[in-house]
Amino acid sequence: MPTPIAKYSGKDVYELPSGTAIAESPPFSHKKLTTGPVMNLGDACVYGCTFCYVEAMSKGKFIRFLGGTYMGVPYAGIGKGFQDVVIRRCGKGSKTILDVLKDTLAKKHWKALAKEHHVCFTSSTVDPVPNAALVAETAAAMVYILQNTVWDIRVLSKSVNLPLLAETVCKIDASFKSRMIFGVSTGTLDNKLAKVLEAGTPLVSKRIKSLHKLQDNGFRTFGMICPSLPQVNYQKFSDDICAAIRVDKCEHVWAEPMNCRGANFAKTHAALIAAGFTKEATMLAAVSGKGKGKAWDDYAWATFQAHTRNVPAAKLRFLHYPKARRKKWLPEVPKGAVLLGGPKKPKNGGRKKSRKKGFTAGAAPASVASSFNPMS
Repeated sequence: MPTPIAKYSGKDVYELPSGTAIAESPPFSHKKLTTGPVMNLGDACVYGCTFCYVEAMSKGKFIRFLGGTYMGVPYAGIGKGFQDVVIRRCGKGSKTILDVLKDTLAKKHWKALAKEHHVCFTSSTVDPVPNAALVAETAAAMVYILQNTVWDIRVLSKSVNLPLLAETVCKIDASFKSRMIFGVSTGTLDNKLAKVLEAGTPLVSKRIKSLHKLQDNGFRTFGMICPSLPQVNYQKFSDDICAAIRVDKCEHVWAEPMNCRGANFAKTHAALIAAGFTKEATMLAAVSGKGKGKAWDDYAWATFQAHTRNVPAAKLRFLHYPKARRKKWLPEVPKGAVLLGGPKKPKNGGRKKSRKKGFTAGAAPASVASSFNPMS
């Protein structure tokens, strides 16, 4: 069992072998945060957001290491929860995660991608720069990518360390300045509320100051108004937060309603109640859970419409899962709505079942399909 290599913000830090430092991500491409490549150097974050989706999306990947029960099988592990530790990636043996990144980019497929213009996003699993040590690690990886590809890199953080990251990379090569795009998460302007939902993160007001510093020094930036809670006055919320991030200085602005996955709704709701944000907890409960689909969609709609009055359509990228209400949202796409999830697919792809058991009409059985080449 691995032993901790450090301690960040009171959490033990572990390195776990991984064969991946960068990968193509269709879901994040759909969100327009990347054109394909996503760089992740860790799996469990220094911060502890109540609404974090990473544990739910890992589908038990770390249960052997952490401990617990998965699919009815108990594992001892280290006996800690996902958000109680920091998990960083490394290679096998003595290889570092930077070595893994270099090995990946040396492959034929990635060599071809390196010659195409792409926007690489970091990170979809952890905050990339919560402290100086990880600023250095992320900077080293970014420099390697910038030196060996023609890509731009989009960096999202809840920290105040993006100016330090920008400075560190530009010390290596000042021309890299034009190929980096920085943004900070700002789902609320209320420092106390953010502290409840985003444990361990710097004050939102300080994050915004770091964004302003980048903007004032000519760096490319983007807005990230995610996730935002239901509001009493949606227009005032949008007016205030769009003014704070300086929409005119942002290349794009992403926004999204609170979309708690797994047990995260209960976690978020309980945190709000415990901190005395009863109004916010009540409003969130009114639009969340079974049977609340229309209420949740109405909340997303109100948030989106408010943002359309502050963010030009060419800049706005409002992320939403419309589900059964997709038809209502389709006309809003030109205004900046990015519809996720896709329409519900009919069973068997709409094809009729064959009389022969185990087959689907129009599809070859696995043993045949695997060897069939339609180009032959």
